[in-house]
Amino acid sequence: MNYQNSSENYSNSPANYENSSSGKRRLITSDKVVIGYYVFAEHGVINFYNSGGRVAYMPGSGKTQSIFLSNGSGWCATIGSLNGKSVIGMTEGCILRFVADK
Repeated sequence: MNYQNSSENYSNSPANYENSSSGKRRLITSDKVVIGYYVFAEHGVINFYNSGGRVAYMPGSGKTQSIFLSNGSGWCATIGSLNGKSVIGMTEGCILRFVADK
């Protein structure tokens, strides 16, 4: 296990207020349901978590806006912009991973 990306690392932990349902880094569906949170890591990587641990990540290469599953190594989502806000378009399989461990 890579501690830097682990939810056992307090910066990545759901116990960290910033990662809570009231924190700044929450992931919210269009129906206003909190399904997880994100944390920026070293080298520009963004990790995406639910209460069960890391679900997905976006590599820090700057060459993609794609998000990949942590387990199963498949494409999961993409980041874009809509009406001036950052949005994530997720595949059905990806969103199911976020809600499965809630």
